[in-house]
Amino acid sequence: MKNTGLRVAVVVVTYNRKSLLVECLNSLVKQTHIPSVIYVIDNNSSDGTEAELENNELIKNSLIKYIKLPVNTGGAGGFNEGIKFALESDVDWIWLMDDDVVPFNDCLEILLKNSGDYQVLQPIRLYENQNFVGAEARIINLVNPFKNLKQGVVKSTDIINNIQIECVPFEGPLIKVSTIKKIGLPDRGYFIMADDTEYSIRVIKEGGKILLVKDAKMIRKIFPVNQLNYDWKSYYFFRNLILLDIKHAGYLFAVTRATFSMVKLLIASLIHWRNFKSYRVIIKSYIDGVFGIKTDSNYVLKIYK
Repeated sequence: MKNTGLRVAVVVVTYNRKSLLVECLNSLVKQTHIPSVIYVIDNNSSDGTEAELENNELIKNSLIKYIKLPVNTGGAGGFNEGIKFALESDVDWIWLMDDDVVPFNDCLEILLKNSGDYQVLQPIRLYENQNFVGAEARIINLVNPFKNLKQGVVKSTDIINNIQIECVPFEGPLIKVSTIKKIGLPDRGYFIMADDTEYSIRVIKEGGKILLVKDAKMIRKIFPVNQLNYDWKSYYFFRNLILLDIKHAGYLFAVTRATFSMVKLLIASLIHWRNFKSYRVIIKSYIDGVFGIKTDSNYVLKIYK
């Protein structure tokens, strides 16, 4: 297996999911288009991740560079750090992913074959039962505060051809280095949730184009858990959407959409009898978002876990 000229650095962010990380890395070293380097950014895992990599001899693989951060910086911080390392490499593209995805062996090769004049290429994500993971959106709505941010979310029935989109998750996007140098690094202040959406908006605002590639595939190993009550992830999701709107649509627009959304969430919480903590999450995320308060992540994790 030989590369076709284009050099790719992979950034994998991990935290306390050593078994899933091993699966991810094993798929990466078997790609038909071999990456130039694979950076594993460990968000200060406490589950013996480094020992697990040693046991599987992955840490000895010359492609893999293991970096353990001194604190948990969340997904946003992990990708921020990982891209910094990747930019020091002589590469054309940077491939981003969490530790819970397993790319098909030809995933990278197919992405590159479809690059054309696109700046970001996103593979299709499937669960192990082959159900489609939907989150990519055709349009990012920054004009109507009474509608959701994502419009035209792609469904499995839409995947007939490649689809131009405006929003990707940080689960598999292949991003051109020249674009990253223009738009900068992911905002580590988001910690987790919506950091990928905010980054997508920067790509689009810079005139970049994003393509969902139907034949490039990866398995997402973790199924979403439907839960009644809101938790720390919900806090970051609600807060970060407000921060995103402030940055890209203006303060008045952001406050309008946030207030409209908060009222809907509070009403829904009454209907579904969510617990008191859920109300705290909604109100705290609203206040922090509107006033730009960056509450310490340790506090958020402890209080709203």
